[in-house]
Amino acid sequence: MAGERILIVDDDPLNTRLLEDVLRHHGYTVQSVGDGQACIDVAPTFRPAVVLMDIHMPGLGGIETIKRMRKRAEFSGIRFVALTASVMPHEIESFRAVGFDAFHAKPINIIALLKEIEGLIGAPAT
Repeated sequence: MAGERILIVDDDPLNTRLLEDVLRHHGYTVQSVGDGQACIDVAPTFRPAVVLMDIHMPGLGGIETIKRMRKRAEFSGIRFVALTASVMPHEIESFRAVGFDAFHAKPINIIALLKEIEGLIGAPAT
């Protein structure tokens, strides 16, 4: 759904730039931050429908960030997508266990990610 807000949380500027360009091209409003703490700080005012979050970042990583955010009611309507090169089955299961709604392996398949975002935005929040 065009116009929805998406927050990208990734410390890699190349990944961030690619996602920003593609998402804006598809009509989304996008903001990017470089770590988990910035995500926690920005999300209340930006009010994203979806957060695309890298798992491994300096400072506050994706796992700890989502654990903190899932405890706060103000973030309850946000859908979270894990973005990572960690693709072992036990790792993928742990992403869901901590509250991620979806997972995409890096390098990212843009078409699949766009379909996932559309599905998450159209689905009721957990």
